[in-house]
Amino acid sequence: MDNLDSTVNKLIILYIFDAIEMPLAEDSIVDICYYDLKCMQYIDCKEAIANLLDAGLIVDAGGAGKATYNITRDGYECLKHFYTRIPSHYRDQIMTYCKENRLNLRKKQEYFSDYFKNDDGSYTVLLRILDKNLVIMELKFIVESRNNGKLGGHICQFTEQKELAHEKLFFRSTTTF
Repeated sequence: MDNLDSTVNKLIILYIFDAIEMPLAEDSIVDICYYDLKCMQYIDCKEAIANLLDAGLIVDAGGAGKATYNITRDGYECLKHFYTRIPSHYRDQIMTYCKENRLNLRKKQEYFSDYFKNDDGSYTVLLRILDKNLVIMELKFIVESRNNGKLGGHICQFTEQKELAHEKLFFRSTTTF
C-alpha cells in the first residue's frame, strides 16, 4: 500500500464514484479503498471522506439507515481537472474493479436486512429493498426468538440470489439477438 498524500486519496475516492456511477455507503467506500484495492489506509480513507463532505465534493445521498454518499457537480469538476494526479496504475485498477463489481455493489446497497430485540423479548425483523436510495419495499415482522429473527436475513439473501439469477437470465436473453 502506497503512502499517498491526502489530495490523491480524495481524488481516488472521487474517481471511484465516477467509475462506479452510483451512490455508495461509507462502509463500501472503505472496503473498496482499504480492503479490495489496498490504495489507502483505513483512517486515511475515513478522513478523505470527511474532507470531501466538508468541501461539498460529495454529498449525503440519504441512504435508508446508513451514510450513503454521491459525487456532486463540483466533485466532477475537481476530478476533471486533477484526475491525472492519481497514479495511472490506480486508475486502471479502479476501472477494472468497478466494471467487475458494479452489480454486486448495487445489490449490497439495495438489499438491507436487520433484526433487533424488542422490550418484550421478541424480535423485529426488517427487510428493505431500495432503488436509487428510494425504499420500494419494506417488510417488518415480529418473531418470538432470535433464531426466527435470523431467518429474515436468510430470506433477504435468498431474494438477492434469485434477483441476480433473473438479471443474468434477462441479460443473456436480450444480448443473443
